[in-house]
Amino acid sequence: MDEYISTKQKEFLFSIIPNTETFVNKFVEWPLNDIKYLKKKDFNRIMEYLNELGCYVHKSINVDNYIYETIQEYEGMSLINQRNIFRNTSMKVIRLHNILVLDWDTLSLDEIITAMKSFRNLNFRIYKTTRGYHAYCTNKMFSHKDYRTLQLMKDLKCDDIYVHFVRNFGFIIRAQKKYEMEPYIEKFEVDIVNYDASVDKKILSILKLKDSIISIETLKYL
Repeated sequence: MDEYISTKQKEFLFSIIPNTETFVNKFVEWPLNDIKYLKKKDFNRIMEYLNELGCYVHKSINVDNYIYETIQEYEGMSLINQRNIFRNTSMKVIRLHNILVLDWDTLSLDEIITAMKSFRNLNFRIYKTTRGYHAYCTNKMFSHKDYRTLQLMKDLKCDDIYVHFVRNFGFIIRAQKKYEMEPYIEKFEVDIVNYDASVDKKILSILKLKDSIISIETLKYL
């Protein structure tokens, strides 16, 4: 096994750390002229340190376990069949193209709202799920590949597993129930409108369409 970091790991360090070489050399026994010679064990120590600081640190997901087949394209989203080869399961999901989706299974509504209030330039629409909450940013578009998006999700205390999932597959939510007796997928809870942000009518229109698709798919299980 190669003991040095990969090109992708090197690019990741440069993308998030200013003065990368200076920072990295604090974690190695001997100074490096090129961080491509950074050993994986030292890279892991750096990742642990960044994680302790509250930075987003990517974790691997076996992307080969998932296959996505587009069913229908809509404005701002796609209805997709998601197949998990490892579990031999499939379900319909919605992939929102550029609308930030947040997911929590462990935080209370009050804790989520408190976290959101720290971001006065962003508005959110919160939905209750059977296990926790979803939220959507209603005034700004995001790229799921942008490190700043992933860091924002972490700052908002979004579930770690979902953040890593988003990085690999996009802003995905279920469009159908996991089981017949599940009462609902998500239902509207509250809008969080911060003082310094306005609402994007296009995003609200896409979210309304998303709600309609979920309602239609849910009815198929009644």
